[in-house]
Amino acid sequence: AGGIKPLLALLEGDSSTKAKENSLTAITHLAQGNEERQVAISETGGISLVVSVLHSSTSNVKDTSTIVLCTLAANCVAALCTGNKANQTDIREAREGACIPALVAMLGSPQAEMQAEGADAISALVREHTKNQAAVARTGAIAPLCTNVREGSAETKERSASALWSLATDNAPNKATIAKLGGIEPLVALLVGGGSEKSQSCASGALASLSAKHSDNRVAIA
Repeated sequence: AGGIKPLLALLEGDSSTKAKENSLTAITHLAQGNEERQVAISETGGISLVVSVLHSSTSNVKDTSTIVLCTLAANCVAALCTGNKANQTDIREAREGACIPALVAMLGSPQAEMQAEGADAISALVREHTKNQAAVARTGAIAPLCTNVREGSAETKERSASALWSLATDNAPNKATIAKLGGIEPLVALLVGGGSEKSQSCASGALASLSAKHSDNRVAIA
C-alpha cells in the first residue's frame, strides 16, 4: 500500500517523539524476517534515517522517552540487518559510521533495556560479517559485553552472550580478545547457572565459537 515512504518520513524533521517511536516499531515489524521489505526500506533511504535517530538519541539520553527511542532504533537496526549482508554493510557505513559507536555506548548505559537492545543489534550486525566484527571490536564493544554477561540482567546476559558468539565466530583476533578481557568465565557461569534455554544456547554457542581452532581458549574453557 506504499506505507514505507511515509513511515520513514516521520523519522525526519519535527515529528513528535511518539510518532518516531510508532514509525520505528512499524518499520521493525515490516523488516523482520522479510528480505524484500528489508531491501525496500534500504532503497527508500531508511537505513540512514534509522541510524540518524539512533545516533541522536544515544548522544542525548535525558529522559525515559529518549531511552525508548534508543531501544526502538536499535531493535530496528537488528531487524533490518538480520540475514541481509548488504544491509549489514550499509548500516555500518551510514552517517559516517555513526551506528556502531552508538550501539557500543548503549552497552555502558545504566539501563538494562539499553544494554540488552544494544547487544542484540550488535549480534545481528556482526553475524557472519568479518568487516563488521572487526569494526565493532575496534570500537570497544568486547569489554562491556564481557562485563554485561557477568553482571547484567537475565536478558542482558543472554543477548550479550549472543553478541560475543557472533563476534567470535570464525574470527581469531576477537576470540583472543574475548578471552583476554575475561569473557570465558561468565559464559561458563551463565551456562551452568540454570537460566533460560535461550541463555544456555547463547552461552554454549559462544563457547563453541571461542574454542573452535583456538587451543588456548580450549584450555581456558576446560
